[in-house]
Amino acid sequence: MGAEALVKFLAQRLDYLLSKESVRQWSRELRDTIYDVEDLVDQFITGANVSDESEKALLIIRCGSDLESIQVRLTQILDRKPQCDTSASSAGGGHGESSSSLVDPGDQSLALLVSEYMSLPYYLRSCLMYCCVFPVKCGLSKGTLSRIWMAEGIIQAKSGEILEDVAEEYIEKLVSLGLLETELDCRIEFKVPYPLHRFLVDEMMEENFIIACSHSEPIIPATAGHVSIHNCWNDAIPNLNDLPIRSLFVVGIRYWEHPKFTSYGLKYLRVLHLEWIRNMVKLPGEVGDLIHLRFLGLKKSRFRELPENLRHLLMSRCDLPIGIGRLKNLQSVKGVYARGSISRELGCLTQLRELGVVLNDYDVGELSTSIMKMSGLLSLTLSVGSIFDDLLDTLEPFSPPPFLRKLQLEGRLVSLPDWLSSTENLTKLRLGFSHLFENPNAVLQFLPNLKQLTLWQAYNAKQIGKEFCPVGGFPKLEVLVIASNNLVEWTEIEKGALPSLKYLHFHCCSRLMILPEGLQYVTTLQKLSLFPLHGDHARRLDPERGIEHYKIKHIPEVRFFE
Repeated sequence: MGAEALVKFLAQRLDYLLSKESVRQWSRELRDTIYDVEDLVDQFITGANVSDESEKALLIIRCGSDLESIQVRLTQILDRKPQCDTSASSAGGGHGESSSSLVDPGDQSLALLVSEYMSLPYYLRSCLMYCCVFPVKCGLSKGTLSRIWMAEGIIQAKSGEILEDVAEEYIEKLVSLGLLETELDCRIEFKVPYPLHRFLVDEMMEENFIIACSHSEPIIPATAGHVSIHNCWNDAIPNLNDLPIRSLFVVGIRYWEHPKFTSYGLKYLRVLHLEWIRNMVKLPGEVGDLIHLRFLGLKKSRFRELPENLRHLLMSRCDLPIGIGRLKNLQSVKGVYARGSISRELGCLTQLRELGVVLNDYDVGELSTSIMKMSGLLSLTLSVGSIFDDLLDTLEPFSPPPFLRKLQLEGRLVSLPDWLSSTENLTKLRLGFSHLFENPNAVLQFLPNLKQLTLWQAYNAKQIGKEFCPVGGFPKLEVLVIASNNLVEWTEIEKGALPSLKYLHFHCCSRLMILPEGLQYVTTLQKLSLFPLHGDHARRLDPERGIEHYKIKHIPEVRFFE
């Protein structure tokens, strides 16, 4: 009866908290008032840069008057706060008892997730909501989530901690509660479990917090604050110009006529994420006038100007406009070509936390000098024009920023860069299409804080042995991803090696026939993935008669396809 009582308790609790229109209306008014305060602050900061003193004086008077009006409205809203009856919280019980045959297991699972969600502080609820703006099957990286949360201003600053670290704490908390699922393929991604995702989207749409549209003709109410449009293959994109939207996510549509970004509604955008829109080659010039915009995510687009308050710019192999060095609020720049004067201009962005560039051989010296000025840089990605053919210049001579945590090198390497051994704070490293002939782990094993290592077509060996991951090396490594068309056999792991490993993932290792002897001693391993798995190897790992099954039977989750 415990499960039945639990569901009854949750039904009472949700009925009260989620279906009372007075509570919804009050919350909506409070949220809209907060948005008005944010807009007023942005307008004041932007207007304060004008040179005309009379205009500044008028701005101060106008903003002061508006602020007083908002303060009166806020006081009135707070005075009308609905009184919550807490009697529902005493209902139910027996959370630790087993499932009742009267309750569908799937429903009980959702009920538990919703219970965890309802117990979250408001800022973590908001963070989880933003995980639902993309289609349910889309995994989100830790970086994408963090940047969206920061752009929306929902991360609570902590003394002595940078926002990126606070965001990571939020993600770890949501994962520990089961509200975010971790998936490992080419990279670690996070998803909201499907039943909870559907529940949250329904609730957010009912409150006009996030309006999600797909497939059918979308109807977006005039009070919508955040809009997510995806997979509308009938091109039924509504007119957004007159809606007071703060966030706009458009993913996977064939055609979209550019909206007027400076019209009444869209000029308040804080987050604009446009991905895989087939006809979008160039953004309209008005994007540069979006004074509130903090996050801009684009794929394969061009533009002439960027908003001066922009903080996060995510691209996919695009050219930057001249003048990027003036944007002193930028914290993230990814997927851009470093050529011409851009390599030199990047040196003005000393406040960057994250940088990802496609190298141009003629400007490598300028780029190396620019990056060394970014003393607070946490993440660096260097790639080449053609990852299959071009040699990656490793910026030598180069001294990496002292706090660098994440490094991604995409392109052929003759050898590992000399400076790599000095990146003592590095926690995540990806070598992509390096095609090295010498074991990279001879150097990488000594990185004291490395937690995630991806070797994607990085090492050309057909056979690797115990020297690949020796005892004493990789003291903190938790995730190891190997993709190799050449690898046939990993012969041995010494007992005591890889003391912290949790995830081992083989991708594109179609010739791999033998897992290492000693894998059975890696007791920390939680998940093993092999995509694809050779048919003969599948028989060797078969739990009934497989001669290699003893190596993997201690692993809680094993995934593969033949």
